[in-house]
Amino acid sequence: MRIHWPHIKAMLDATEARTIIEIGGGGGATTQHLLGWADEHDAVVHSIDPNPALDADAILAAHPGRFVFHRTTSFDVLPSLPQADLVCLDGDHNWYTVFNELRLLDESAQRAGRPFPLTLLHDIGWPYGRRDQYYDPNRIPDEFRQEYSSGAGMLPGRRKTVEGRGYNYRHKQAILEGGPRNGVLTGAEDYVKECARDLRMETVAGGNGLAVIADNSVLEANPALREQVDLLVSPEFLQAHAWHLDELANKYLVARVMDRLEITRLQNRVKELEVEAASRLGELEDEPESVPTS
Repeated sequence: MRIHWPHIKAMLDATEARTIIEIGGGGGATTQHLLGWADEHDAVVHSIDPNPALDADAILAAHPGRFVFHRTTSFDVLPSLPQADLVCLDGDHNWYTVFNELRLLDESAQRAGRPFPLTLLHDIGWPYGRRDQYYDPNRIPDEFRQEYSSGAGMLPGRRKTVEGRGYNYRHKQAILEGGPRNGVLTGAEDYVKECARDLRMETVAGGNGLAVIADNSVLEANPALREQVDLLVSPEFLQAHAWHLDELANKYLVARVMDRLEITRLQNRVKELEVEAASRLGELEDEPESVPTS
C-alpha cells in the first residue's frame, strides 16, 4: 500500500481516526506509515498477521501505547477488536477471506450500532484482483477454493498460470483467472452488492490497485472525507496519480539499468580474476621443484 500512502493519509486526516486495524502486516512498511500518523494523532494501530515479516517487538518498543500486534488470523481476532475508524485490508488475497473479513467488520460494527468502517483494500488489480492466492489453502473451505497450483506463475494477458515461471510462481494461486468467487476485487464487489448497508466503493489503479469502501451515511456526515473519496475519481487526481506512477516507473527503469551495468562490471571482474589466477597457476607450474638437502 506504500504507493497509495498520500491518499490514505488524507483519509486518515479526514476521519480523525483513533482506532486503525491493519490486516496483513507483511514487512511493516505500511505499518510504519500508520504508526507515524498514530503517534501524531493519539491513535492506536491493531496489526493482524499470523506469519509476519516485521519485527513486532521492535515496533512495540518504538511506539509504546500505539501498537497492538495480533499474531493470528483475521477470522480469529476481528470479532473481539475495538471498533475501527479505518481498516487497511491487505491479508490473504482470495475471495473467501476478503468477503468474510468484510462481513466480520460489518457484523462487529452493527453490534456496536456503528456504520461500516472506512475500509481500504490493496491488490484489487493484477494479479490477484480476479485470481485467488492462498497462503494456507486448508483454511479455505473446499466449496470456496479454486483449483490451484504451486510452482506455476502468472503472466499479464494469460488467464492460465505457467508452470515453472511467471510472477509469484512459488506461491499457491488459482490456475485460472476470472470467474465467480475468484480474487480480491471480486470479493469486495460481491460484498458491497450483497450488503444491506448503503456502501460506496471506488478504485485506484497502480501499485496493484486500491479499493476504498465507505458507508454513504458516514460520507454524508463528514464532508471532508466525502471530498477525499470524490477526489479519487476526479480528472485532477487521476492526472497527478498518472504522473506519480510514471515517475516511479522511471525510477525502477533506471535502477534496472544500473543493476545491469553493475552485473556486467562484476562479470568482467570475474573474468579478469580468472585470467590472473590462470596466469599465476602457470607460473607456479613452471617453477622448478625444490631439491631437499640433508
